[in-house]
Amino acid sequence: MPKGRYQGLVKDNDSGTMMECYVHPGIDYSRVPEMLETQRAFITERICLRAMSHIIHPPLRNFGKLDLEKLGDMVARLLAISGVAETDWTPQELSASLGAN
Repeated sequence: MPKGRYQGLVKDNDSGTMMECYVHPGIDYSRVPEMLETQRAFITERICLRAMSHIIHPPLRNFGKLDLEKLGDMVARLLAISGVAETDWTPQELSASLGAN
């Protein structure tokens, strides 16, 4: 801040540095926490509209041990499980996750 803007209005102190910030006339700074909470609620609502985290699939039962000889069959069985196909994993990614690569 130029010294001419505050000289004679504010007590001079040699050990301090005068600083300024711009206060936007269109923002009610006393309501910032309320505005942020409203924005957060809006974003959370939009995320919930697209999220699939509320869908719960039953656990796997008797899946068996990993047999690398029958890996193609196992990948096909994995893709047949409800929820796995919706993840958009490719058979190659599933094979890699099973330790084939």
